[in-house]
Formats: sequence, structure tokens, C-alpha cells
Amino acid sequence: MLATDAPVNVEEVLDGIPFPAAKVQIITYAGENDASEEVMEMLRALPVQNYDSMEEINNNLGLIEEQPGSENLWSSNAKSVS
Repeated sequence: MLATDAPVNVEEVLDGIPFPAAKVQIITYAGENDASEEVMEMLRALPVQNYDSMEEINNNLGLIEEQPGSENLWSSNAKSVS
């Protein structure tokens, strides 16, 4: 798979998912909608819980991205460590 600069659109692959939804249901639904491996990895990192809205999923994804070590070291945008 080629890397692109296009933003990952989690909402697009989860469009129409019925809420509330458990983490496993979210991952299954995304996979059935041809989510990229990047999206699948993000969803697998979600806390195990039931989600009541897309906003709740997005909030949790934002928390994941803020975790130390969540940056992609292979990305051309990665900061070099001195």
C-alpha cells in the first residue's frame, strides 16, 4: 500500500453504523466497509467499551493520538530525535 497525504476518514467507513456499538462491532463494521489498514489500527487501539456516537469515537481517537509513542517513526513528517 502506498502512503498518501490524504487524511484518514474514519467517519466515512463508519457511516451508517448503528449506535450504541461495542468496539468489536465498530472494527467489524469498518472492515466490512473496506477500511484501510491505518484506520483498522486506529480502531483496534480504542478502549474496550460501548460507544454512543461518532463524536465519542472521534474523542477517543484523539486521545490515542496524544499518547506518547503514537507517532509514526517511518513517516516523512516524523520529528527527528537529537
